[in-house]
Amino acid sequence: MLHCLRYFWMLACCITAPAAAALHLPALISDNMVLQQQTQGHLWGWAEPGEQVSASLAGRTADTVADVAGRWSLYLPRVPAGVYALHLQGIAPTGTTSSHTLRNVAVGEVWVAAGQSNMEWPLSQAADAEQTLAQADHSEIRVFNVHKQTALSPQDDVSGYWDVLTPQTAGAMSGVAYHFARHLQEKLSVPVGIIQASWGSTQVAAWTGMDALQGQPALKPLLDEVQQQLNLSDAEKQRRNTALRQWEAENYLPDPGIQGLEQDFPQADFNAADWDTVILPQTFNKMGVDGDGAIWFRREVVVPESRAGQDATLELGTLDDFDVAYVNGVQVGETSAVQPHHWLYERRYPVPAGLLQSGTNHIAVRVFDQYGDGGFTGRAAAMALVQGQQRLSLAGEWKYRTAYQAEAMQADFATIPPALYGLNNRNTPAVLYNAMIAPLTPYRIQGVIWYQGESDTPDISRFRVISPLMIQQWRSAWQQDFPFLLVQLANFEFDSADAPRQKWAEIREVQTWVNDTVANTGMVSAIDVGEADNVHPKDKLTVGIRLANLALSRVYGETGPYQGPVYHTYQREDDTGGARVRLQFRHAEGLKATGEIVAFELAGEDGHFYPAAAKLADNHIMLQSAAVPEPVRVRYAWRDNPVANVYNAIGLPLLPFSVKVAE
Repeated sequence: MLHCLRYFWMLACCITAPAAAALHLPALISDNMVLQQQTQGHLWGWAEPGEQVSASLAGRTADTVADVAGRWSLYLPRVPAGVYALHLQGIAPTGTTSSHTLRNVAVGEVWVAAGQSNMEWPLSQAADAEQTLAQADHSEIRVFNVHKQTALSPQDDVSGYWDVLTPQTAGAMSGVAYHFARHLQEKLSVPVGIIQASWGSTQVAAWTGMDALQGQPALKPLLDEVQQQLNLSDAEKQRRNTALRQWEAENYLPDPGIQGLEQDFPQADFNAADWDTVILPQTFNKMGVDGDGAIWFRREVVVPESRAGQDATLELGTLDDFDVAYVNGVQVGETSAVQPHHWLYERRYPVPAGLLQSGTNHIAVRVFDQYGDGGFTGRAAAMALVQGQQRLSLAGEWKYRTAYQAEAMQADFATIPPALYGLNNRNTPAVLYNAMIAPLTPYRIQGVIWYQGESDTPDISRFRVISPLMIQQWRSAWQQDFPFLLVQLANFEFDSADAPRQKWAEIREVQTWVNDTVANTGMVSAIDVGEADNVHPKDKLTVGIRLANLALSRVYGETGPYQGPVYHTYQREDDTGGARVRLQFRHAEGLKATGEIVAFELAGEDGHFYPAAAKLADNHIMLQSAAVPEPVRVRYAWRDNPVANVYNAIGLPLLPFSVKVAE
C-alpha cells in the first residue's frame, strides 16, 4: 500500500510570484467567507512595502498600496447578497505579481457568537443532535471557528477557517449559534455567517481589552495582582506553581520516555510495512485505542526534484497532548507542556533547507496523550507539508504502532489549583480579547450574540463593572455601534432557600441591569430551559430561536414573537390579611402559568423573604403573604433554579426581577 501514501505537490492557489512577493491574507479572508451586506467590504492583509494591491468582487473593484510596514487595507463597493468569487492581485515594486482567488464568497449577514461553554457547546452534543445533524445541509450558512488562544497584547490575526454547514461539519458548531443562524437564514433568505469565539469556564475580564479595564478604580486591585504575577521571576513562578505541578503528577499520566528510538522508528530507512494503517486526522478513541499513552505515526511523501533541498514547514494541525516530529530521521519540532494550552496549539514545524530530498521522504510523529482522548484533533486541511505557496496534503493514510498504553486517567478537576495569571491562565484579564477578538475587529459585522456569566459568580460586583465596559470597548474597537444580544443565565443547581447566596440569580440581575442601561442591547431568557444537575443544558434550540426572533424584530424590523413579559409597575391594596401587591407587566398579553405559581416572594422592612400567594387575572398578578403584612420588596424567580412558569401568549417566560414596592 506504499503507493497510496505518495502524493505530489498541488498548487493551493494561483501564485505566479516568489513567496516573498505573495499577498498574505488574514484567516478571516478566505474561501467560504461571508461579507456583511449593505456595507463596504473591508479587506486587509500584508505584502511587500509599496506593493500595489487590487481586489474585484462581482464586478466591483478597489485598490490600494501597501505601507512601509507592508500592511494594506481597502474597501470594496457594496455588493448585493449572493455568492461570488473574490479576486486579489498584488504587483510588487520589482514588477513580480501574485494573485489569490477566493471561492464561494458570500455576501449576507455576519454575527459574532461569543462567550463561555454554553455558547461553545457543540450541536453534536445538544438535544436531538442526530436528527438535527442529518438535516444540517445549509450551503448558505457558514461558520468561522476562532481557535482558542491567549495573548498578552492585541494580535493581528487568529487561527481558524470558514466551513460551509453540512451534516459532516455542523456538529462542531455552537448549538445556540446554529439554531440562531438557521432561523435568521430561513427568514431573511440571504447567506448567514457566524464567527464563533468562545471558551468554556472564562470570565468577562478575559474578554475585555486592557485599555478599558485600566480606567476603572474598582479594578485596580485585580490589575495590580495580575501585573505582580506577570513580573515574577521564573524561579518564583516555578515555586508558586508547585501545587499545580503536584496535582498534574497525581491526575495525568506521566510520560515514560520516548520508546521507539532504539528501534529506529523515526529513521528514513525504517520499514513500517507491518504497522497498522489509519486515516488521519483521527483521535485515539476513534482508532479503537482505549486509555492514554503513546503512539508512533509514519508516512512517506514524494518531493519533486525542483523542490528538493528547499526549506519547508511541517503542519500537523492540533494534537492532544504532546508530540515530537521527525523528517528523514531528524527531529524538526516538539510540543510539550511548556506550550500554553498545548492541546489547542497548531503545530507548524520548520524543516531546514537540505533535509528534504528528491523522491521519497519519511515523516514520523510520536504523540503522547496524558489525559482524555488524544491524537490528531484538527481538520484534514490543516495537515500539510508546505513550501512557499505549495501544499502537499498529509491527511489520509498513515502507518501507526502503539508504543505505550495505560488505563485512562481519572482527573479530579474540582481540586485543581488555580494557575498564575499569564498565558497559561485563560482568565487573565484581556488575554482572550487580545488573541480571539481584537484580530476580528477590522471585519464588518451585523452584531454579537453573547452567552456568558457562569464563571463570574465568585465576584458579582466585578462582573457588574466589567460587563458594560466590554460591550462599549468592543464597539469602539470595531468602530460600529452594533446590537449586542445577551442570554440571561439558565436555571441550574438544586434549589435551596437556605443557600447563603443565590449566585446565579445575582448574575441574572446584573444582566438585566446591563440590558436596561447599555444602549442597543437586547436579552433573552433561558430561565425555563436549564437542568438542575447540568450546567450545560442540552436545549440549545429554544435559546437560539429566541435570539433569532429578538434580532429579527430589533435589528431587521420583522414582526413576530420576541419579547417575554417584563415587570412594569405595582399598586398596593390594603386588606385585612395584610397588604396586597398588584403587579403589572409589559409584553404580557395572554399572561398565563403552567401550573401553580410558586416563584414569587415578599419581604418587609427586615429584608427576609417569604413565599407569596399569587393570583393571575387580566394580565396582572396579585400577591399576598400573611407573613409579610407590610411588603417592601417583591421578587420573582430569585433562585439559582426557580420554578419559573409564568409566560405570555407567545410562550416566552417572565424575566426574573427584584424590586421595591414601598415609598
